Amino acid sequence: MLRPGLPEGTELPGEDQPGVVHLGAYDGEELLSACLIFPQPCPWLPDEHAWRLRGMATDPQRRGAGAGTAIVREASRIAIADGATVLWCLARETATGFYLRNGWTAFQTLFDTDLGPHQRMWLRLGPASGPRS
Repeated sequence: MLRPGLPEGTELPGEDQPGVVHLGAYDGEELLSACLIFPQPCPWLPDEHAWRLRGMATDPQRRGAGAGTAIVREASRIAIADGATVLWCLARETATGFYLRNGWTAFQTLFDTDLGPHQRMWLRLGPASGPRS
């Protein structure tokens, strides 16, 4: 779903991270939306206990039905259970509206990747970790 040109079973970036959690939203046996999350410091909020959301994808035919939002809510719940105060990602430019509608904040400006323009984004999950040293 995320990278249709890759053979089924291809490992996606982030799957080898310690503590990785795979999330999926289903309608029966049909996968509607998926992502990976794992503990990883946020580069622009280094003093926060953060988890990273990576590889987020929703079936284009099912977008707007709530599956992506359900994934982000579950990702937030898991990160909060580990004491995280921030969930962050590098969102494709085309997905920034989704994240903004779900309470995320953009950081700085778009930047280019081999997959096209991306936006640094983050979601506050709890109180800040404290003052920076």
